Amino acid sequence: MCPYFGILWPAGRVLGEMIATPDENPTFKIPLGRILEVGCGLGIPSLVLAKLGHRPVLMDIHPDVPRFLARNCQLNGIPDLKFVRSDWSQWPEPGKWDTVVASDVLYDRAQPRPLLQFLDRALAPGGRALISDPGRGYWSGFLDEAERLSVQSHWTVSTRGLFGVNTCVISRSAQS
Repeated sequence: MCPYFGILWPAGRVLGEMIATPDENPTFKIPLGRILEVGCGLGIPSLVLAKLGHRPVLMDIHPDVPRFLARNCQLNGIPDLKFVRSDWSQWPEPGKWDTVVASDVLYDRAQPRPLLQFLDRALAPGGRALISDPGRGYWSGFLDEAERLSVQSHWTVSTRGLFGVNTCVISRSAQS
């Protein structure tokens, strides 16, 4: 288990802020639809989404997430959000997602490829993934692999830095 669970990581905070300010960050405006947060940890982006009227599903492998999530929902006046304990390589939920969000999930050399393979399976046609990272050593490999897979996965990749945090949007073609 991650010994760093329970920390408000900068990339989660920045992603939540970008989602919360769609007029300033139109690329991060999220329409209503099926939304999944992978590797949610404290679930900051999902709490912001819930405040905006969305009902995201949260997924993480850590056993303490449900307790922290329930308390965070209570403190923020948010009805309980659905949580599934899983990692992206064993995700049990069928179906496609209109939006997938993730922050601070690329902390291991082996994670970029499985995350991108998961996104390839999970994103609906026309869907988007919003990913943020504080600049750990695996970000450039993640972007290189995302670009390499763009033709077969029918997606485009755009990047942006904000407040020292890297972000990318992976947009799947509506015709995929």
